[in-house]
Amino acid sequence: MQFKVLVTLLPLLAAAVPLSSFSDSTDPNTAAIEDIQALKNDLTKLDNAVQKYDGQLASAMPLKEDATNAQEDVEKAMKDSKAITSLTPEVKQKLTSAMRELKPEAESALQHLVEKEPQFEQSGLTQPIGSSLQDLKSSLSEVEQTFSSQVSGQEAQELTKASKDIGGELEKAIKAFSA
Repeated sequence: MQFKVLVTLLPLLAAAVPLSSFSDSTDPNTAAIEDIQALKNDLTKLDNAVQKYDGQLASAMPLKEDATNAQEDVEKAMKDSKAITSLTPEVKQKLTSAMRELKPEAESALQHLVEKEPQFEQSGLTQPIGSSLQDLKSSLSEVEQTFSSQVSGQEAQELTKASKDIGGELEKAIKAFSA
């Protein structure tokens, strides 16, 4: 009896639930912007964790978690940016704005990371952090290239500038953690 009710209700349920709710995919334009905003939030948390790092294992755990979240969001942004086929002018502007807003968060986190390098070295974390920074640089470069291929003019210049500024801070951090 319950099976009959379920079979009878199934088409009604299927009609009532939008098809998009059965899928993980969203509009790649919106997803890419959300990824950048999530990355900005991750970098704020990471920056706070770096500033609180005191060389002890207990303060390294949130740092590792926040760094992992940031890397996952970079990879998600990379995946979602590759799915973009065209951008409306409004989305181009939002994407450019999101990347501009990401810049100060990234720069602050990286500057604080470099300041704390001696403590990371004492804890034996210099090499893993340096390696993660190198991976992050590569991933961010790929995201920037993908986004830049979707925009032109002023937006492209702004994306390139923000990316180069972040890349410059990444280079300083990589240098500090590879010495």
